[in-house]
Amino acid sequence: MGSTITPRDWREFQHYRDRRPPWIKLHRELLNDPAFMGLPLAAKGFATMLWLLACESQDGTVSAKPEYIAFRLRMTVREAGEQLKSLADSGLFLFASDVLADASGEQAVAPRSPSPSPSPSPSLLAREEDVSEQTWADWCRHRKAKRATVTATVVRQHRAEAAKAGISLEEALRHCCSAGWQGFRADWYLKDQGVGAGKGGALVNRFDQARGQDDFKGGIEDF
Repeated sequence: MGSTITPRDWREFQHYRDRRPPWIKLHRELLNDPAFMGLPLAAKGFATMLWLLACESQDGTVSAKPEYIAFRLRMTVREAGEQLKSLADSGLFLFASDVLADASGEQAVAPRSPSPSPSPSPSLLAREEDVSEQTWADWCRHRKAKRATVTATVVRQHRAEAAKAGISLEEALRHCCSAGWQGFRADWYLKDQGVGAGKGGALVNRFDQARGQDDFKGGIEDF
């Protein structure tokens, strides 16, 4: 299909795996997802409509061409290009191509990881002061292997979730690498540790509450 985008963790959100075509439901956990709630209001609606488009294919892929999206969602090509750019750093969608549309609908090269260099970190983003060089380099390589971006927004989201879990950012990044997580969620971590509350106070484990429900876990496991 050329340049495409796919909702993050598409397979995880298919509660009826044999349904054709696949489908997706929104869950109230979406209200607690920093990646989604941090989007502008227009981008929230755009992301929701892209999820619906993704249901038209078995693997959840959607053409990232602004002309196609503009036609399907009844918007201008410029608007489609602007909204795609707004989602690029959110982590809610995986971009299968290194080409994004600019606001005018023309193709422009998207940010990519730098060429290999002696630097221990493959990220263009400066290392956080409270994270060791080794952990930062390991996490950046892990994100790259997951085809996920490393941005200031992603780091802030990880830091906020780490604080909820009562651990440091470095501990959260190390856990992402060891557990194979693309992102970090406090409730995931606490569940993984076999506890129901962080050091900072009680935390409801919504995964247990939502288990068995025919809903889309809109919180999305990573950023």
